[in-house]
Amino acid sequence: MIFRGVLFGCAPAWYASHVDPAGVLKDGGRSESAKWNRKAAEQGDADAANNLAVCCERGLGVPQDLEQAVHWYRKAAEKGHESGREALDRMLSKLEGAEH
Repeated sequence: MIFRGVLFGCAPAWYASHVDPAGVLKDGGRSESAKWNRKAAEQGDADAANNLAVCCERGLGVPQDLEQAVHWYRKAAEKGHESGREALDRMLSKLEGAEH
């Protein structure tokens, strides 16, 4: 409930357009999460890059975009993120198999 009050007090127009009458974010918070993960990923945060890649791969809060998913998994892997590296390997194998 604190979340609801803070949003309502600070940004009533945003709140009205993004939160249903029960106080639940309309898209489950996915677009907002993707936005903040993108900002952090662009600053070099490996966890955020991996999270954003998952969003891009699955279309969670952003349009599904496998090329962007590979891009962000690669950024995460370059920073030593193990899950990012594994996901990058999985996606590249899947994409290479689709080309043949």
